[in-house]
Amino acid sequence: MNEIWLPIQGFVGLYEVSDLGRVRSLDRRVCDSRGFFRHLRGCVLKPQSQPSGHLHVNLSREGVKHQTLVHDIVTRTFLGVKPKGAWVRHLNGAHALNSLWNLEYNTPQVNVTDMYVHGSRKTGSSSHLAKHSTALVTRIRKLKGSASSQVVAEKLGVKARYVRRLWANEIRRYGT
Repeated sequence: MNEIWLPIQGFVGLYEVSDLGRVRSLDRRVCDSRGFFRHLRGCVLKPQSQPSGHLHVNLSREGVKHQTLVHDIVTRTFLGVKPKGAWVRHLNGAHALNSLWNLEYNTPQVNVTDMYVHGSRKTGSSSHLAKHSTALVTRIRKLKGSASSQVVAEKLGVKARYVRRLWANEIRRYGT
């Protein structure tokens, strides 16, 4: 399989992107601060990782740097302009894999559903919003009817209001 390289819109003659998600600069002559022309040899850029796992590269044009997500470059170049309201979807959930076969435009709802399917969206006690473990919630639910919410709350070190809300099924896990 041959890698297909196309020029990046807005950076034609400076950078290209491949269908495998790689970005490269092209050979070019640039004028330095003293007015002398230098020859810059093109190379494949090394993308940087963001905390979310997405990759970005810095593209430069006329002395101005533009930090751009690799998946945005690949989709814009090979799939065209992103439809209004659409997101770029990584089909297998790997944000660092920006090959064309792994990317498509889709709705935010489909993208969020994918996060749950791929396990990249933290839920339950693994979420940063969780205040209590699954085991504690289960224990509180089992104690319903055995004592007052105040007694259960004092015994387990939580608020009585939280216990009452769990028993009434007003909340599932996240308490106040």
